[in-house]
Amino acid sequence: MNLLQTLGSIFSQCAHYQDDLALCDVVLLDSQSTMDLFCNKDMVTSIYTSPSPCTFQSNGGTLTITQKAKVSGLQEDLWFDPKALTNILALHTLSSKYHVTYDSQDACFVVH
Repeated sequence: MNLLQTLGSIFSQCAHYQDDLALCDVVLLDSQSTMDLFCNKDMVTSIYTSPSPCTFQSNGGTLTITQKAKVSGLQEDLWFDPKALTNILALHTLSSKYHVTYDSQDACFVVH
């Protein structure tokens, strides 16, 4: 399954919000994030230790991340830590490779 198919199936879950939604099983497209961070090892390949760690700060606290991984369909490797609460893909990352638009009638982002 390529990145667009994977994202399509993952993001479509957001349109049908469930109380028992497991955040580690979805990808959040974040328009304010400056980095990409995944926690689900089933969504990445080639996990490796980065030569320099990254400190991730959010309203949930601070996390020092030491691993990176590959995601099919993206050129740049992203940060990986199984202790993260969810998978975050920066809008900037996705729009640097794909055409991304926002449909205000359906309240959704469309990746072309």
